[in-house]
Amino acid sequence: GKRIRLDGFTLKVYDEFVFYCQELDYAVNTIGDFIKLIVPMLKKASEEYTVSKDYELKEFAVVEEETKAVVLDEDEIKKIFEHDFSDKPMLENCRDIAIIGLWTGLRGGDFLNLPNIDPKDDFIEIQPKKTITTSKIKVVIPLHKHIKSVLKKRGMPRQISDVKFNKYIKLVCKDVGINQLCK
Repeated sequence: GKRIRLDGFTLKVYDEFVFYCQELDYAVNTIGDFIKLIVPMLKKASEEYTVSKDYELKEFAVVEEETKAVVLDEDEIKKIFEHDFSDKPMLENCRDIAIIGLWTGLRGGDFLNLPNIDPKDDFIEIQPKKTITTSKIKVVIPLHKHIKSVLKKRGMPRQISDVKFNKYIKLVCKDVGINQLCK
């Protein structure tokens, strides 16, 4: 990575950074989260160092967009589970990850990084990364029959990044015919 001096983080560099993040296929709100970290850092650094004051400009804004929560009913989950993706291994792997995520109710960061699960088990025990409290609470989750079936057929899915998962899951739903927005 390229190093940027504090006095060099100008509006031009901000634009280049946002463009770079878009090229990496980051979601708009993720890019906004990065900016939310940079602005206070520049503000605090300006107390002791020479810093470009461009961060104070309105154009140096936190980018964000309204997000929509996607929900699937049991029939739609069953459609995804039963769909044949054997000719598209990347989508098959993504579908398997999605089945685990859907039936465990875990956040993406947790179901995308699960340790090996034995399909003979009835439950998994996991310590979610983001919990309401700071204590080390473990959650016990029953293994749904779809999860057990996926694990018996193909084993644990290959881990992929959340960016790739978000990209592929849209293709999974499109292939299955799930394209309806709902409130």
